[in-house]
Amino acid sequence: MPQNLVLDTDLLRARIMALEYDHLTEAEIRRIYIEETGKEPPAHIKVYHSDDFKEGQDFGFDGTIIHFYDEEQGINQKYTIARGSEMPEHDTWKSLDRRQQSDDRVLLEFGAKAI
Repeated sequence: MPQNLVLDTDLLRARIMALEYDHLTEAEIRRIYIEETGKEPPAHIKVYHSDDFKEGQDFGFDGTIIHFYDEEQGINQKYTIARGSEMPEHDTWKSLDRRQQSDDRVLLEFGAKAI
């Protein structure tokens, strides 16, 4: 049985994406979710920031992953907010990850993903 999306409206996704550069938190996600839907969000929300895992090395991903989990409701979804490139390579317009996105462009991959 397919899951309904947790972040099921463009406005809800946009509001959460807007905070990604400011180190989005679980509390902010809960607040926005309640404001937009009038309902409680899934029981467990975990936010993973790429900056928290780099430890002096670049592994090609800049952004945030949000994991929603609620066993009782059958929810197990992840959302990836990928930042555009931020650091240029040596004397070239190309970025480290070779994407040609500006640093202010934020993409959101949405949908129910089994984890």
